[in-house]
Amino acid sequence: MLYAFCTKRRIVYLCHSYPESINILSRLSLSIFLNSFLSLGKQLFSVSRYSARQIAEILWIRKKVGVIYNTALPTNKKKRNKNKRITVLTVANVEEYKNPQLWLEVATQIVINNKYIDFLWVGGGSQLKRFQKKIPEKMRDRIKFVGGKKHSVALNYYLKCHIYFHPSLMESHGISVIEAMMAGLPCVVSNAGGI
Repeated sequence: MLYAFCTKRRIVYLCHSYPESINILSRLSLSIFLNSFLSLGKQLFSVSRYSARQIAEILWIRKKVGVIYNTALPTNKKKRNKNKRITVLTVANVEEYKNPQLWLEVATQIVINNKYIDFLWVGGGSQLKRFQKKIPEKMRDRIKFVGGKKHSVALNYYLKCHIYFHPSLMESHGISVIEAMMAGLPCVVSNAGGI
C-alpha cells in the first residue's frame, strides 16, 4: 500500500472483501488512508455492487467504489453422470459465515428421507475437521466434507454433481456459484450479499 501512495503510476486496488466488524479507531484510520489514496487519482474496486456499497458504508469512502466482477474459467462440457443418484455440491472453505451448520442439518434431513441423494462439500477451512466429525456415523458415505480447493479439482466436481447448494450468511460475490452455473448446475443459494 505504501508503494501505491509513493508511485506516480495510476494504481487500481481491488478489494475482494470487507471487514464484518471493525473498531472505531481502525475504521477511522482505514477511512483516512483510503480517501487519501483515492484523492490522488487512484481507484478502488470491489467484486460486486453489494460489496462496493458495503466498503463505502463501513469505511466511509467518499468517492465511488467501482466494480470489477470475478470471473470463472469455462468448464469442459463433459457428459454428466446420468446414474440414478443425485449429488448436491458445495464448494467453499468450511467457515462459520459459509453456514456449514445449516448445510449439515439440511443434508442430514434430506439423506434420511431420500436414499438417492448425497451431499458433498469441497474445500478446506478452519472448521473442516470439526464438521467432518459432526456427520452422523451412519451417513458418512453419503454426506462428506472433503478438503482442498484446487480449481481444476473443483471443476471436476461441478461436472459430476447435479445441484449446487450455497447457504452462506455473507458473501461479497460468490464465484463458486458462478462456476456452478457455468457447469449447468441449478443453484440453491441464500439471499445474502453478492449472491
